[in-house]
Amino acid sequence: MVNTNSITANQYFERVFSEAGTQRSKTAFLNVKAACDALTDMKAELNYAQVGKYATTHTDGPKTQSIRNSDKLKTYIALRMSEYDDSRKSNKSSSKKPTPSFLQYPASDLDLKTKAYIDQLRQELEIVNRENKNLSKMLTEETRKNPISLAAIQDTDNKVDAYLAIDATPTSAQVSDELKATLGKVIRIDLLDTRFEYEERNGIKMLMHKSPSGDSVFLDVADLAAIEGLLRDG
Repeated sequence: MVNTNSITANQYFERVFSEAGTQRSKTAFLNVKAACDALTDMKAELNYAQVGKYATTHTDGPKTQSIRNSDKLKTYIALRMSEYDDSRKSNKSSSKKPTPSFLQYPASDLDLKTKAYIDQLRQELEIVNRENKNLSKMLTEETRKNPISLAAIQDTDNKVDAYLAIDATPTSAQVSDELKATLGKVIRIDLLDTRFEYEERNGIKMLMHKSPSGDSVFLDVADLAAIEGLLRDG
């Protein structure tokens, strides 16, 4: 004799189903379970008669009388009835809340197998989303501890095996006063009356500005060094 006070309906079903000696007995239990699932899902009345009616209408039984003649089927249904009543009492005593997303389905006429499949997919998706949030949090924390500078990325041809944070804070060393002065010369030049040639004077290469009004040194050795340094570092 099973102590129904210390066992759930699912536990009882698994035990009795595994002990069933014939395929007919197993089919009867499966059909009764499906009927109980459907009736509770529809929030309909749950008792021996309703289970028998649903089972004979949607499957090949068992009939209500067959259920009444089986102690095991009656015990299972009684456990489902008790759990169903407890669930409804709990819902009545609690305040009305929006239906959780995992209880909502895209249509009201879905069969139990489809609903179970949807529930499983939603649970797996929830797990994936939770893991993504954890990974994103870990990545953010790690990049704050170990940022990567632009120079480090450029030195390795953008093949940095590290995190995504980039330390691009400008410093005064990145744009020197010499380079600023050299760029100023380039900006102010009159390109309509301009010709440039490299010349060496006393072994020093300079960029000369050729114009009708006379030749002049446009970029001297310091200016060229500043530009070369920018191209090399960049």
